[in-house]
Amino acid sequence: MYNASFSDAKDYYKNALRIGQRTFSRDKKNLPSLDHVIKHMNILNEMNLGEMDIPLKKIIGTLSYLRSNSFSSDYMPLSPMDTEFCDKWVHLAQYHLNEGISDPIKVYEYLGYYYVIEGNKRVSVLKFFKSFSIRAEVIRLINRKNLKSKSNAIYLEYIDFFNKTKINFIWFSRIGRFKELYDIFKDAEVHYSLYKSTEEISLSDKYKYLEGIYLRFRKVYHEVGGGEILITTGDAFLEYIKLYGIPDEISDDNLKKILRKLLLDIESMSRRKSVKLVKRPEQMKNHTNVITSLSNMMSSFKKLNILFIYEDRLEDSEWAKLHERSRIFVQNSFGDKIETSYIENIKIGNEIYQTLMEIWDDYDYIFTTSPSYINDTLKVAIEKGNGKKIFNCSCTHFLKYVSTYWGRMYEPRFLCGIIAGAMTKTNKIGIIESFPIPDVINSLNSFALGARFVNPYAKIILRWSNEWRIGDKSLCLWDELLNEDIDMIYSKNLFNIDKKAEFKEFLCTSTWNFDLFYEKIIYNLITIRDSSLNFWWGIDSGVVDIHMDEKKIPYETLKTVHVLRSQIKSGFFNPFTGVLKDNRGNIILKEDIEASNNQILFMDFLSEGIEGEMPIINI
Repeated sequence: MYNASFSDAKDYYKNALRIGQRTFSRDKKNLPSLDHVIKHMNILNEMNLGEMDIPLKKIIGTLSYLRSNSFSSDYMPLSPMDTEFCDKWVHLAQYHLNEGISDPIKVYEYLGYYYVIEGNKRVSVLKFFKSFSIRAEVIRLINRKNLKSKSNAIYLEYIDFFNKTKINFIWFSRIGRFKELYDIFKDAEVHYSLYKSTEEISLSDKYKYLEGIYLRFRKVYHEVGGGEILITTGDAFLEYIKLYGIPDEISDDNLKKILRKLLLDIESMSRRKSVKLVKRPEQMKNHTNVITSLSNMMSSFKKLNILFIYEDRLEDSEWAKLHERSRIFVQNSFGDKIETSYIENIKIGNEIYQTLMEIWDDYDYIFTTSPSYINDTLKVAIEKGNGKKIFNCSCTHFLKYVSTYWGRMYEPRFLCGIIAGAMTKTNKIGIIESFPIPDVINSLNSFALGARFVNPYAKIILRWSNEWRIGDKSLCLWDELLNEDIDMIYSKNLFNIDKKAEFKEFLCTSTWNFDLFYEKIIYNLITIRDSSLNFWWGIDSGVVDIHMDEKKIPYETLKTVHVLRSQIKSGFFNPFTGVLKDNRGNIILKEDIEASNNQILFMDFLSEGIEGEMPIINI
């Protein structure tokens, strides 16, 4: 605070007026009014939330239409200098500079935003001086008709989050993120000696702590340019703590170093901003006749030293064995052009992080072969920051520092769904899925679409195991599904079930061929050293496919599968085309519309015909 004169404050009004006039000239709009927003709406009730600090950026309008004429859309004044309005604004500005505005305003909160009942000039002054928050008495308005609409799903999550934490300054751009943040803090062990002497911090204290580290993060995030990215600061904060955990305290200098590198990947993780996405091998340069071409290359190319990292022991994991067989294949194929090696049984978290940090400079390229490695892989790549040299085998993430490679598994899963839908006699098909992540969801939805493609009465009975491999939980869910009136179960493979005869028979499964993946990717690294790609290949590449026991499947069904497989392979058919609804009846795609890459890659709904829910799980 300092001793500001009335003349000083009047100069500020001139600047504020100039900003307001410029905004109004550009937008041709005054400040929004709540009267106009809720006109003709049936308000269920008013809920007085009491006094609290509210973020000024969330105050977007006033109650009265008449009052809105005094301000531009960014809350800057529009009244001339020789008016009573100007004098009052100037006195408030002077008081704010010398004493600090502390009297609470009164606002309505509607759908997460605030509209001022009393105190418009105070809001205008504080917005001009770029204050973060203001004290307010808050009354929440709830609309009976639209409260449960899909468009308000984030707001409903916010209400639940607010009721539990009393935090109102964090906002997210996507469904499920309020619950993610709540679950992280609810279960976290927080040790923060500067905040509280005891190691045990109560749940209510955790939310005060959350407020403190979020505000520090927000300050640094905006200092390094985060405000220019079209995501919320809450989105960025959540991505940060998912990568680095909950900090005991935040150092501005260290956080700045991390955020400057992380900024682009935070945007891509939260907004799915696309980088180079290779959907077919032919999109890569010099992709044909790999071995013949290599034999004609000049011997001056440096031998590449490449490491493969497996999460489990080879003897215990079919997934690790798939990659190891492919490592041996490419080593034999490329001969003395590459030197490959592997390490096994490296667990996620600190073990993979420390391993990557220690061996980073010893290899030209590194393949981390488990999807669960993605966060630790990204964290190390950001900290090392010396070129994109690491690949992670996971659903496509549009990242700056890590390339990803994965298959369009939803294509063979659609074909598996056709077999299940055609052969079921009860019209009920059980399915056990691992985690509700986008690749699992689009494969699940594609399976359901395939089943209903040939059988519109087919229903998919969904269960989540929350485990990558078939373990105890999956076996329990298998027994649970057998109590339903089903005759098909998909759990890694599709089985025909005869409960009376107590037998199951294998029908089909989706398969991987990583030989082709590694051959194409490594050839690309040898020839043009381009690792700035994300690979997402389908049946057309041979990387993924369907394997069937054709003796157990009716001829007519086999014929349908072969025709549609050919159509998918040639690019003439996409399972996600045409009218697509979720299992609540909302239309996702209209007729004759093909889903975009991003709509498939980051699918977050269950399609029509699936009986089950999609829990929010942080893995």
